[in-house]
Amino acid sequence: MLEKLQAEGINDIMLNARLTATEFYVRFGFQVAGEVCHKEGIAYVKMTKTR
Repeated sequence: MLEKLQAEGINDIMLNARLTATEFYVRFGFQVAGEVCHKEGIAYVKMTKTR
């Protein structure tokens, strides 16, 4: 998926990850870019990746 986005010229990606999944996204080059927020009792954090 990341390669397809890059091929289409999309270089900046932002997502909201469950706090428990941040290490998964870090393996793909994402960085935490915000404070933890809660939605319906689940902790999320904004993550970004720039190529």
